[in-house]
Amino acid sequence: SNLCLGTSFVNKSRGNTKLPFMTSCLLSHFCILYAFALVSFSQAGRSTVHEAFPIFHSFDGEDCDAECGKWYTDTGGMSYAASCKRFCKMAVAGEDACSTCKYITDHSGYHKACRFFMTAFLDSNTDCYHKPLNTCSDENFMDATCSFVGYEVVKKANENVQVCIDVHAGQHGASYESTCKQYVKLAAEGADVCETCKYVIDKSGFHKACRFFMTAFLDPQNKGCYHKTLNTDSCPDEAFMDPNCGFVGFDKLHDAIEKGLVKG
Repeated sequence: SNLCLGTSFVNKSRGNTKLPFMTSCLLSHFCILYAFALVSFSQAGRSTVHEAFPIFHSFDGEDCDAECGKWYTDTGGMSYAASCKRFCKMAVAGEDACSTCKYITDHSGYHKACRFFMTAFLDSNTDCYHKPLNTCSDENFMDATCSFVGYEVVKKANENVQVCIDVHAGQHGASYESTCKQYVKLAAEGADVCETCKYVIDKSGFHKACRFFMTAFLDPQNKGCYHKTLNTDSCPDEAFMDPNCGFVGFDKLHDAIEKGLVKG
């Protein structure tokens, strides 16, 4: 459900519904803090444009089976029926198109299908709404900054994510597993640590988690931190924090969003 009223689609369904920064929230700082609180449990952001906020759009009421069935029933041979239902349902469940589709191969149209069925197919503001793939111009849903990351990155990201799962196995209650997965995937993609984490607020340990999981957690030379949980006694903050890359503050974060450096 939407945190703030007035969210809207932009850029012809590029796959990221943007929050009109601080215009749709009655309590602007609360909105930011809450957004960052949720981003640690969202999918990994892109490597070229850091996403400061999770995606708050909702496709409630969309019946993916029915809509996909209108175009891909009894077509014979191969069709996009399975892809339509799969990616449509992922979007309805709140998955981010960029974070999802950049891990889908660009062979045989899979990446393109992912982008389309998670964005333009569900965007009533375009002529692609509830239409079949290949009847809609690519410019309505493709995004170069969300292109397929490549097989080597996928392999490394999957290995990193498995480590997060193993390290946090058996923990009860809230844990940093989702946060771990988010940032180790960014690390696998080659995202710059400073440029990524400086846009993550320093409240409730979010900035610290960003720094840790993108650096010391993945550094085999750092025995006290390597593949350890955050806040482990053997891994002091000095091992991964950088005073020159602290949170930039809300004003600079706002400016970065306005310039397109950070997804809002």
